[in-house]
Amino acid sequence: MSFFKRVKTIILSLPKYFWVLAVLTAASQFATYYLPRVLHAQTLTVLSSKIDDRIPFVPGFVYIYIGAFLYWVFMYGYVYAMNKPIAMRLFTADALCKLVCAVCFCVYPCTMAQPGTDEIRGFGAWLLRIVYAADEPTQLLPSMHCYISVLLALPLFSKRASRSPWGFKLFAAVFSLLICLSTLFVKQHVLVDVYTGVALAIASWLISLIIWKLIDACAARKAVV
Repeated sequence: MSFFKRVKTIILSLPKYFWVLAVLTAASQFATYYLPRVLHAQTLTVLSSKIDDRIPFVPGFVYIYIGAFLYWVFMYGYVYAMNKPIAMRLFTADALCKLVCAVCFCVYPCTMAQPGTDEIRGFGAWLLRIVYAADEPTQLLPSMHCYISVLLALPLFSKRASRSPWGFKLFAAVFSLLICLSTLFVKQHVLVDVYTGVALAIASWLISLIIWKLIDACAARKAVV
């Protein structure tokens, strides 16, 4: 079987709920990112600290920063295709995170100073200039880069994802950490954005587990009756 036929077979085998969740996730991602820009808050708060000033500027981390987008597409698809219960738990947690981010971006918009790129050369510098031009530092707290990366790794450690290889789980955990670090090293976020994004991901995942545990319990009681 050719590569394209295998891909077609996999796509056709995916359940309907997968496509519904994928479309809703993509739509909510664009809404969370662009809605605050449309509202255009006038007052921006600078949250950088002395610790942030000491964090080095490492342009090479732009590859990880941009690579996060491919990682997200793969991980959303991987978890959503795993099974419906864990897919619904991820979708619920993701929706909670996006709601919190949208409110924060609208109510408490932040900004930060970015370094100049004229003194650096190479393909990485070119990519970094594109990142700076396309993604202005006005939606920082909490970091969506961090929350998404951490949230997508958490389901792999759930009992419902026990079939995932430990090597892949380790990769997801390490790469999620590297993505968080990349936001600091390419100066797209400050430290408070990172740990609030990580905290948001963990809290939303735990809340989602509680919500679906209650839903499953209610469904079980109704089935008995």
